[in-house]
Amino acid sequence: AKDAGYYQHHKNGNAIDLSYMSTPGVDPTGRNYDENKAYDRDKTIEYIKTISRNIPEGVNGFVKFNDLEVHKYFEKNPLPNLYFKKDDKGSMHSNHLHLELSSLPKVK
Repeated sequence: AKDAGYYQHHKNGNAIDLSYMSTPGVDPTGRNYDENKAYDRDKTIEYIKTISRNIPEGVNGFVKFNDLEVHKYFEKNPLPNLYFKKDDKGSMHSNHLHLELSSLPKVK
């Protein structure tokens, strides 16, 4: 992971990379959401909403994903505990979602 650069932004154990949602049975045509005919924007939005509903109370975070239509959706329909960040480097988060949470409560 260190050679791939993951340690640079997944350093605290509070971040995870997740696949965007795709339509079953549709052959993927590319890695990035905007090149992939199997990419399902509506399911990806529902996926993010489901994640938000399951975040422990008092924990907040952000998502990086470069689909501007998803950004626009959540600008109009904000979540109570997640916000969206744009990539500093352009296309790094066009092929997956990056979810990062604030400090998580300790498991008892």
